[in-house]
Amino acid sequence: MMEPITDQDILDVEKKLSLKFDDGSKEFIKCSVTKDIQACPGAGKTTSLVAKLDIISNQMPFPGNSGVLVLTHTNVAVDEIR
Repeated sequence: MMEPITDQDILDVEKKLSLKFDDGSKEFIKCSVTKDIQACPGAGKTTSLVAKLDIISNQMPFPGNSGVLVLTHTNVAVDEIR
């Protein structure tokens, strides 16, 4: 099971990525349940996801060799996540 994401985790990834997340993005990054995010292009959805995945990757490997699955509707998002 994944450890909860902390404010310090977010501060660390903000420093690593040289950016600052707003409160809504921080709420998404900390969220530990399935969530659909809707916002206009350029709002930072994929960037927030990349930050979340970076934090989660630091907790791997997970028990039972479970992993993370990311589904997206655009090739641009796939490229950014890679």
